[in-house]
Amino acid sequence: KRGSDDRAFLLAVKYLSYYWSYLMEPNDPGKGVGDAFLAKAESVFMVQSENSSETKWSIKGSRKGTDADRHFPIRMKQYFDQYVIGQEVLKKRISMTVYHYLLGREQKPILIIGDTGSGKNHSILVLKQFLKKEKIDIPVLIFDVSHLTPNGYEGDSVDTILQEVKRLQTLSGTKKGIVYMDEFCKLIQPNHDSHGENTNGITQGQLLSMLSGDVRCGVDTSKLLFILGGAFADLRELRKNKKRHRILGFGQDGESGKEKITIRDELIEIGIQRELLGRISSIVQMDTLGREAIREILVHKEIGPLTRKKAEYQQDQLELRIDE
Repeated sequence: KRGSDDRAFLLAVKYLSYYWSYLMEPNDPGKGVGDAFLAKAESVFMVQSENSSETKWSIKGSRKGTDADRHFPIRMKQYFDQYVIGQEVLKKRISMTVYHYLLGREQKPILIIGDTGSGKNHSILVLKQFLKKEKIDIPVLIFDVSHLTPNGYEGDSVDTILQEVKRLQTLSGTKKGIVYMDEFCKLIQPNHDSHGENTNGITQGQLLSMLSGDVRCGVDTSKLLFILGGAFADLRELRKNKKRHRILGFGQDGESGKEKITIRDELIEIGIQRELLGRISSIVQMDTLGREAIREILVHKEIGPLTRKKAEYQQDQLELRIDE
């Protein structure tokens, strides 16, 4: 078809050109300049798609079982905007990643770095709500991995995650699934047992096997989308103590005497295994919540804690007034 579809075609070509540049970044994918390419591609796709409402081009049904059309990431981003304050990069990255995943394209894990209370878990819950709203029956599992131990040790292991995934897949009748590993940062800190073995290091190795694509506990992990998240407080200490300068995207600051390192270099330095980090396609660092953002969260008309508290008081015929 010609006409309106030409605009969609040109948009796709432009988007793919950005994405190809991202993939061909000579450094590791998602590293520094690569992340900048990906963020630019996602922004171009989001903005131009929103401005081309007359376009009829759609990829719905291009893969068996696919429920995502071209406007799917736009709807997801708009839904995020209703319930997640700020965090534009995170919302776009999750929207595009899930979009590609639903199309059956290979998606390596993404890593979310954000302070405690910045909204990592909340964002995943909003994602889960959105998929339910779209009637996409794919399980979304949130699992605290801070207490994981190697297989064979007492306590939860990598297999515990997959057993829960298998249970959810059976209920939904699918082999897909989105797994969010919360408190991932706790697994990169050395933790030695009575025999001197670093159990967290062993667990990282077992996670690497799962993230790389494996069949365990009746689950094909290559069909899962993994999202890792954590506060990574050690990064702040590292930067504070060594006063290093990290490059973001293009350019040099021109100052001499400073070591130029990336976020990936820092993660390796604080304990993440290089092979495991290599499986992560991109890293999103959440914005620090400012005063205005915190206020907006507190008084949000649907999810704000103060809004809920006022509703509780109203049930007892009382009015809660809060002076700003």
